[in-house]
Amino acid sequence: MVPSMFITVPISYMMAGKAEADVRRDKAISKTENFIRKHPFLTAIGMSGGLSTGLRLIKRAEVLSQMDSGSLDKMYNQLIIN
Repeated sequence: MVPSMFITVPISYMMAGKAEADVRRDKAISKTENFIRKHPFLTAIGMSGGLSTGLRLIKRAEVLSQMDSGSLDKMYNQLIIN
């Protein structure tokens, strides 16, 4: 998992930066793009597991984008802090 993180972390932060730039230009973004913008490292973790299949990433991001912020914060804290 760690070697793939060298690829997925920079990619997810680039995607988050693009989404942030779009938001600052008052361009509408999807829920998935908004999730990536707010949680690039969590996205990278999801991408590292689904590197072989891009579809897994999209499905995970869609599911996560539908979760409320309290659940996302709890998941983030469990994955990153603990």
